Amino acid sequence: MKTTLRILASLAAFAALSVGAQNNKSKYDEGASETEIRIGHTSPQSGPASAWGGTGKAMAAYFKMVNDNGGINGRKINLITYDDSYEPARTVEATRKAIESDKVLFMAGGMGSSTQLAVAPYLNQKKVPQLFLAAAASKLTDPKKFPYTLILATTYEFEGGSWARHLSQTKPNARVAVIYQDDEAGRAVLSGFKSKLAGTNIAVVSEQTYTVADPTIDSQIIAMKNSGADAVLMVTISKMSALALRKIRALSWDPVIYVSAGGSSPKASFAPVGLESARGVIMATWRPNVSAKEFEGLPEVKAYRQFLAKYLPSVDITDDIYTAGYNTGAATAEVIRLAGNDLTRENIHKIASNLKAVRLPLMLPGISLNTTPADLRPLKQAQFFRFNGIEYEALGPIHSLE
Repeated sequence: MKTTLRILASLAAFAALSVGAQNNKSKYDEGASETEIRIGHTSPQSGPASAWGGTGKAMAAYFKMVNDNGGINGRKINLITYDDSYEPARTVEATRKAIESDKVLFMAGGMGSSTQLAVAPYLNQKKVPQLFLAAAASKLTDPKKFPYTLILATTYEFEGGSWARHLSQTKPNARVAVIYQDDEAGRAVLSGFKSKLAGTNIAVVSEQTYTVADPTIDSQIIAMKNSGADAVLMVTISKMSALALRKIRALSWDPVIYVSAGGSSPKASFAPVGLESARGVIMATWRPNVSAKEFEGLPEVKAYRQFLAKYLPSVDITDDIYTAGYNTGAATAEVIRLAGNDLTRENIHKIASNLKAVRLPLMLPGISLNTTPADLRPLKQAQFFRFNGIEYEALGPIHSLE
């Protein structure tokens, strides 16, 4: 049967390299050998942010696909996943276990800014790469403080700044109400938004916070409506996006709504309260919406659909959290491929810090990963999309703040 799976062609190339790989002298740190590479991963498989546990499940499935096709340079990938319930203390415990007991070569795909900031000092002190995080705090991109850390996202400040620029062009006199998680991530998005307000007529009239453990945010949404706001910024995880939308619609309030990428999944964030509740919601991303008609013909999207059908058959195509894990697996695999037989932490770090125009399977056209030791932000572009009640539709061209 013919296939357009470009990624499988790459996997075949990984396997083909194994013969030549064995002819060169190999270098290994703990966690790597002639036959196996162990990688550690933390994400919330339980708790209020468990929807994002899909990143780890998608990574595991991706590496199952890799291993089924011969591994990378002849070596199988052993992804060891730890459930941290989105609690920094548990992330610290799990990460120490991964390094000190399970002896992984490096960590990859960890989810959450607060959780990953909790372990970044430890990993960097031990010079263990902390790669392709599902996190966007700019503190994690500081090459002097955390040279071994690499996110796989635009930063929160970029996201907030993008919202400000878009609002200034489309609703220049907006009165804005913000709800954000009371942590590093939430404050960073708000800071990025405010940093781009100079010279505009946009006013922030209400700032509300929540914690992950809050059972409801009704009082915050009521306060936001009572402020007279006609635009809302939701810096929310999936559960809180659903709660916010439900209350906004119950109040018969119809502001322009922007939602952060981490809380914008139609499946996890909108479906619990009805997709129609999210009609008009705007978000920015660097990944194509794999369930949208405009992307369904792309070979990479067809490959992803076949991947889900074989390795994650119970996953809904609209749950784009799994696309994040799929891309993370691909990015991690590319670094390992480039490392060849030098499977030392220092070489993994060197390669990840010098990426040049790396395209992942699910990326919008024109966007690629680029890093240097002085600038570890791999993504600096995104595109706005508006939810139409069924799927996201493109809203303007790809943009950059730089």
